[in-house]
Amino acid sequence: MHAQLTDEELQQQLVVNIIFIQELANEIGTEAIQLYPDLKEYAPEIQASHSSHLQDIFTIFR
Repeated sequence: MHAQLTDEELQQQLVVNIIFIQELANEIGTEAIQLYPDLKEYAPEIQASHSSHLQDIFTIFR
């Protein structure tokens, strides 16, 4: 079982999770744009990513 979180701890964890998801989405977008440069025209909000979450996920699930 997971430990119960206080409201403040839960809020902090949600902030961390949202940042992780945003970084991962940018990472996936960066990879896709490298393969298909024209995608940048349709998703200009994608930021260049320097995180390695995607690599970490592939390493975990190998």
